[in-house]
Amino acid sequence: MLERVSKQQQEDFAAVKASDEPLKMFISRSVKFFAKNQPITRLIADEVIAGDSELKKVFIATLPKRTAEMLPELIAAEQKAGRIKGDMNPKWLGFSLINMIITPFVAVPVREQVWQISHDEIASDAWAEHVYRIFTEGLCNEPDR
Repeated sequence: MLERVSKQQQEDFAAVKASDEPLKMFISRSVKFFAKNQPITRLIADEVIAGDSELKKVFIATLPKRTAEMLPELIAAEQKAGRIKGDMNPKWLGFSLINMIITPFVAVPVREQVWQISHDEIASDAWAEHVYRIFTEGLCNEPDR
């Protein structure tokens, strides 16, 4: 399973890097990936967050590590191009973005029981657009600085 997912991730990263809107494509593809691959989200919740196994080490060395290498570079390129603010740390932004994408898929009981947000909602294009807009536009009309 990890080999198949790893191969797909590499193909997705190539497409993202070649896109005119790489952040939007990254978010959309990531949301779709986690929506379709619920066993991966269970693996993240059970093994990566809570466990301490060989599987955890293998998983971290593949998917998250590659994302942590690619995403800050992509964000820095978007900053340099002037499409997003350039005064923030790309690595921290990447980590924040990954959390915005993954948490709704991993924290299922809280999302469903407390927030009453369904899997179909977070698997939608509207959700991906929501995450993209929060990440790229923020929430403030005009910050007081």
